Amino acid sequence: MAAKVISTVDDLAGLLSRTGVFDAKWYATQNPDVVAAGMDPLDHFIHYGSAEGRAPNRYFDAAWYRDSWADVASSGFAPLLHYLRHGEAEGRRPHPHFDPAWYRSAYGVAPAASALGHFIGHRTRRALSPTPDLFAVPFITPYCGTLAAGGDPIAQYLDDVTGQGGEAFPDPGLIAASGLLDENYYLINGSDVHAADIDPVSHYCRYGWRERRRPNIYFDPVWYAQTNPEVARLQVNPLLHYLVVGEAANRRPVPYFDPGWYRREYDVPADQPVLAHFLRHRRSQNVSPTPLFDIRWYVSRLAAELGPNRDPFAHYLQAGMTRDIDPNPGFDAAHYRRTHIGRPSRGFASLLRPDEHNPLVHYLRAQYAAAVPSAKDSGGKKRKAPSRRRARVG
Repeated sequence: MAAKVISTVDDLAGLLSRTGVFDAKWYATQNPDVVAAGMDPLDHFIHYGSAEGRAPNRYFDAAWYRDSWADVASSGFAPLLHYLRHGEAEGRRPHPHFDPAWYRSAYGVAPAASALGHFIGHRTRRALSPTPDLFAVPFITPYCGTLAAGGDPIAQYLDDVTGQGGEAFPDPGLIAASGLLDENYYLINGSDVHAADIDPVSHYCRYGWRERRRPNIYFDPVWYAQTNPEVARLQVNPLLHYLVVGEAANRRPVPYFDPGWYRREYDVPADQPVLAHFLRHRRSQNVSPTPLFDIRWYVSRLAAELGPNRDPFAHYLQAGMTRDIDPNPGFDAAHYRRTHIGRPSRGFASLLRPDEHNPLVHYLRAQYAAAVPSAKDSGGKKRKAPSRRRARVG
């Protein structure tokens, strides 16, 4: 029996050394008796703590792991040994809020390295998430401050949520507060959600984004994912990514909304999402989503057709597919259509799409694809932006 115990201790010491899953600082904080005894945290865990059921880090729960995987108890291995030898490679979670298979893929962890060890070693220095559901946490207040101070934002968030008896899923609260989900638009275009009497924000955060539903007219989740490959790699809600990462980096939610320009043009405070500002004011006929759409000029020319309380650019998106309406005095829609798109048949008007058949949107897509390295068209290839001379864009 003694030889078996020594072998287990030696195995555990070697695995902890190679994988980096032991968090000495956290262990000392959670076990003041070890500090009071003057023992080295790692030595204590190897010789006593593991057998006593103490955790090596915040993200390994021995009891939960054993109860979640029925074969662990009959394997003869202690839960941590089983996880390090077999469980992680098999994609088994060591904790409800750590997904090793997702984490390895999302952050490119080498096959020979431990995903959990990588997270333990880097979580206080980089905006990393242990699961896709917690992606937003390191970017939001107050947890971004925790990271900046060298702390663990995920641990603080989980402790806060547990203390409040809430669900460890920040997305619905963030999306609801942002104003980026247009409930009327979402329900009109999702009659099944309306019929099921499901809260639109909850549905979108749990199901809608996976089904590629649009949360508003000015956010295209498919195009956004194509132009931001990180979204697909991380398998996260594209609207949430835009909210906590993309907008600040001037990544467009659609080809025809320029967040950086809009914030400067309309002096939107830094703590307010500019897309939400536009959604609130777009029917006022005083704000434009792009500098190439001259809102006053357009409204003055089409005032009778537009009428009051109507979004001029939404009108242009549809009308501009079949009619050569110029969005500003320097953009010749007819010339651009002849040069780059071709004249559509009015008999197939119902099949037209603004992204392909509206001259300005077509131009903006190509321009953005040429300017942003990750921006690609639906075929995965970068488009060459039309020249300003040939497009006659002023």
